[in-house]
Amino acid sequence: MKLILSRHAPQNMDALQALSSEGKKLLGKMIRHLKMEGYAPEYIYASPSLRTKETAEIISEAFHCPLEVEEALKRYDAQKLLEIVKAFPQETLLFVGHAPTITEFAQSLVSEPVPEIGLASALIFRVDKSKRCLISVPIAHITPQGVIQL
Repeated sequence: MKLILSRHAPQNMDALQALSSEGKKLLGKMIRHLKMEGYAPEYIYASPSLRTKETAEIISEAFHCPLEVEEALKRYDAQKLLEIVKAFPQETLLFVGHAPTITEFAQSLVSEPVPEIGLASALIFRVDKSKRCLISVPIAHITPQGVIQL
């Protein structure tokens, strides 16, 4: 399976912290790169904060896939996130979270250093769930500027 770990798009610096118009543009670029590379999420989990939910809603609309709010992405419950990954029955799952915890979760999946997941960016992993423990390999880093194969 593929696991996409994404950080929310840039937000306005007001009390609501909704996505900014620039953030929506950057997110659109990231979505285009995901589509060009064939990384289409089938289900999305997002942190309950407004900026992550808005990011996830835009991605959900672009890929026509369901979205669920998951508290474990806000309070960083790595065990719960791993349970979600292990139980996921389809091919491609996407989490939308925050810094630094989304990168920390990415790092917990592998022994090699991973790139920091920036705003409106994603890190894609190939995950083998057939073993007792998850075996993960990072395969691509997608930013609004482009795709880096890892």
